[in-house]
Amino acid sequence: MAKINGSSLILYADGEAIAGQRRGSLNIEADLPETTDKFSQGWEEHDVDGKISGTIDFDALMSTTGLSAEGLLNKIIDREDLLALFYSEDMTKLFLAKTKLKSHKVEAPGEQPMALSGSLQINGKAYFVSGNLMPSSFDAYTYSSFSWDEEEKFGTIHAINSSGWVYARAIINQSITTDDIFLFVGFFSRISGEVPLVRLLNSAGSVISNESYLTEGANLIEFTATGSDTTFKLDITNNYSTEFYIYNTMLFKL
Repeated sequence: MAKINGSSLILYADGEAIAGQRRGSLNIEADLPETTDKFSQGWEEHDVDGKISGTIDFDALMSTTGLSAEGLLNKIIDREDLLALFYSEDMTKLFLAKTKLKSHKVEAPGEQPMALSGSLQINGKAYFVSGNLMPSSFDAYTYSSFSWDEEEKFGTIHAINSSGWVYARAIINQSITTDDIFLFVGFFSRISGEVPLVRLLNSAGSVISNESYLTEGANLIEFTATGSDTTFKLDITNNYSTEFYIYNTMLFKL
């Protein structure tokens, strides 16, 4: 049995590593309401599935680089959603979720390194995924200015439109079948103007999924295919002037 080195799992928040990490833990819990009655023959029963919740706890050394104490404290004060990613360096194991920073603590012991610890509360559905489908380039775009920075693990989009209908399309070299579900991941930051619409197209350019406008901050959007094709496209489109960034841009088949 192959062993997994814990050092290969790194916690990122909004695409930035929490600095100086020493330990991390993912905790998932299901509430199981008791349904015991007089006919349970003395055994406790839990026939109703309750809520699922979870936290990501971390322990780190204080650092002047990466996401540090000041940045994390600002997340609490501003009540921001964090896009939390817990993954291995080879990206074969990836957990992601919207989270809220629930707490963090700074310790300053004498003659020892300062430490930072905290807890991220999972906010909504979480995902275990692998196999990012995003390609190395967008094959077509009509924005006034458009860039796709395919980083080692995450992709960043920067788009500007002066006026009128525009789009950017990335060919996904994988077949798609009706009722397939795909997860779009991205942290959206609008500079000005209209928010973009995201959807899936077939190879001929027809819409074959539900559509969704991005919201400020973390986006985890499920697209359900309404058609089949040997390849398909991720389509990002606007009708009016805009400027925006999408960080941590990824696409997975669920």
